[in-house]
Amino acid sequence: ELPHVNTLSTGSKSITVVNHKNGHRVTLTPALYEALGSPETIQFSIVPDEQVLLIGEELNMKNSFKVSTTGKPTIYQKSLTRQIAIGFNLDFSDKSSITFTGVDVDSLEDGPAIAVIKMEA
Repeated sequence: ELPHVNTLSTGSKSITVVNHKNGHRVTLTPALYEALGSPETIQFSIVPDEQVLLIGEELNMKNSFKVSTTGKPTIYQKSLTRQIAIGFNLDFSDKSSITFTGVDVDSLEDGPAIAVIKMEA
């Protein structure tokens, strides 16, 4: 008999940062959003020295962002996309979006899940 496979591990986990004059947003794949527990709001922590972005429901950060679930899970927030772009020195001069696929999801001692994204396109 084949071992049971956790359904949260299936599907692509990535985020896309969109920085365009017609819209600024961060979009998560449904698989990543589900792995985080499908929270109504999420927090982001930028760790530029490690080139890592942390995403989770509770990261002890000041700001939480509402997740729109019409279509793909999306956070519409210009200030957030700007902070991510500046924090990781992202270059949008010849493109309007960048997708990051280096995503690991972990949880600590029965705590909420946290996504660790390597900010390398």
